[in-house]
Amino acid sequence: LHRAELPLIQRLQQWLGPNASWLEVGNLLGSAAFQLALLPFLLPLLGWPRLRNLLFAMVLLTLLVQLLKEGIAWPRPFHLDPMLAQRSAQGFGMPSGHTASTLLFWGLLLGALPTLKAWQGMGLALLLAALAGLARVWLGVHWPSDVLAGWSFALGWSAVAAATALSVARTRTGQVGMAQVGRTDAEAVAGEASE
Repeated sequence: LHRAELPLIQRLQQWLGPNASWLEVGNLLGSAAFQLALLPFLLPLLGWPRLRNLLFAMVLLTLLVQLLKEGIAWPRPFHLDPMLAQRSAQGFGMPSGHTASTLLFWGLLLGALPTLKAWQGMGLALLLAALAGLARVWLGVHWPSDVLAGWSFALGWSAVAAATALSVARTRTGQVGMAQVGRTDAEAVAGEASE
C-alpha cells in the first residue's frame, strides 16, 4: 500500500511546491497545542460543562489514537523516502492524530455554536479536517491511508460523543419530567385526600 502511495505524495509536493503557507494553517488546526491554547477563549462561549466534555473527548481521542499508532506500527513516509520530509514527526503514523483531532475538535466546537445548524458545523469541520489531512500528506509525515484512517476514526468517535450527549440529555430530561410528574401525582393525591 505504501509503495503505491509514495508517488502520490511526491506528485502532491511537486504540484503544491515547498511554500504552501495555507497548508501550514491547515496543519496548525490539528495541533493539540493550538487547540489547548484556544480553550480559555472558548469558556465564555461554550460554558464549563460543554468545554469539559470537549476536553474529555479530545483527551480520550488522543489516548486511543496513540494506542492505535503503537498497535499498528506503520512507518511514516519519510522513513521510506527521507526526501519527503518537510517537517519531522515522532512515532508511528497510522492513524493521523492531526486529522482525527481536527475533525473531532472543530466538529464538536462548531456543532455547539447556536448560530450554526449541526450539519453546517460538521460540514465546516470536514473541510477543516480535509485541509489538515492534505497538509499532513504534503509535509510528508502521513500517508493518504493514515489520513483516511484518522477521518474514519474521528467520525466514529464523533458519533459516539454525539450519541452519548443525546443519551445524557434525554436521561436528564426524563428525570426532570418524572420528578415533575411524581410531584403532580402526589399533589393530586393530596388534593383528593383533603376533599
